[in-house]
Amino acid sequence: MKSGKLRLLALLPVLASLILLYFDIFPQSYRTRCSLIEYRHYWIASKRIVTPSAVISGAVEVKGGKIKSIVEGDDWRANTWTKQVIDYGEAVIMPGLIDV
Repeated sequence: MKSGKLRLLALLPVLASLILLYFDIFPQSYRTRCSLIEYRHYWIASKRIVTPSAVISGAVEVKGGKIKSIVEGDDWRANTWTKQVIDYGEAVIMPGLIDV
């Protein structure tokens, strides 16, 4: 009986690691307190993205609720291995501007 409990205790860290690995590899849904987007990694595309140097056409990559990169032109399409792309067309995107 005691050896059965020890085996079970030895398997618990392995099971916990597999669960964490699954959610890291397949992040279908990701909720934060301030985001309406439920994905952990996604792209926001627009023909008008306001940057400190100019207004560009391209996409903003968001990962884990933070801006990871801003890509000008259609170069971002080659880097999108994720299917979550939000295309705002002609709408103005201002990365980093937060409503208070």
